Amino acid sequence: MYTFQLHLEETYNKHIIRGLVKAEIMATAVFTNMFVNATIAIEEYMSKAYYTSKNNRITMLKKYDVEDIAIQLFMCVLPINNGHRTVEPIQGIATELGLQFYSNQLEAVKTGAELLAICESCGLYTILSSFSEEHMHDTAVIKPNYMLEEDTLRAIHTTMFMPPMLCEPLPWKDNDNGGFLLSNSSCVLGSGNDVEQHQALDVLNKLQSIKWTLNETMLLEEELPSKPLDMNNPSDIRKAKQHSDRCIQSQFIYDLMLKENNEFYFIWKYDKRGRIYSQGYDINLQGSEYKKSIIEFAHKELVTL
Repeated sequence: MYTFQLHLEETYNKHIIRGLVKAEIMATAVFTNMFVNATIAIEEYMSKAYYTSKNNRITMLKKYDVEDIAIQLFMCVLPINNGHRTVEPIQGIATELGLQFYSNQLEAVKTGAELLAICESCGLYTILSSFSEEHMHDTAVIKPNYMLEEDTLRAIHTTMFMPPMLCEPLPWKDNDNGGFLLSNSSCVLGSGNDVEQHQALDVLNKLQSIKWTLNETMLLEEELPSKPLDMNNPSDIRKAKQHSDRCIQSQFIYDLMLKENNEFYFIWKYDKRGRIYSQGYDINLQGSEYKKSIIEFAHKELVTL
């Protein structure tokens, strides 16, 4: 299991996926030109002085390389155009982009929206305002003008979320060392949330030592959207397609766990308020009602009076 866990972490490594996207950008003249223009726009955006709170947000953004910021923008925008849908509400993309750099969602969506606005001129995408000639809906959307190669798109979607660990996670030895076998990260969630104060690592390690399994009977049940969708509503039609896409990806992870002895572990982390979260999306103890229902303890005991 240790060897296969190493393989999974290499496969789902976001640095590798960013490398794939950057390689395709640099191999395509039109993408390269847009990428250069995006980096210029981002550098100009970060070089100016604004009001205090915005200056503080940009100071945090300056911790990241400009090319990495541009790559993240490309990775958020280009997968929208995947043959099934061609536009996406700007709020979701702004949040997705901003959360790559901020743990605070309000700061994330503000900065993400600003980055999308200032980089539109590079030509990668068009922002369609609500009830425009091309877009007769009540919210602005992002419309990519280009599409990545199918293999790159598949790699991005497949590696959006790391599966649970097949072997016990590395114990947290300090705030920045524990969890995955190949990569270190803070035991506190969120970009820029590295903390010097000692955390209660024994609690995290105790939770990480618990082995879990999937309930195969519950997996036979259909995973429904969180609320009923109206198939006469264009917005709900889009949500239904997104739900269907996520279910396909989740099923891939379920099948992977079942194939690998159906036993796994979660990595646990704190947020900045001290709350504890299990890591993962497709399989997560703190997910939707369906996600919760399919997980149970691997070591079972009969409870008696």
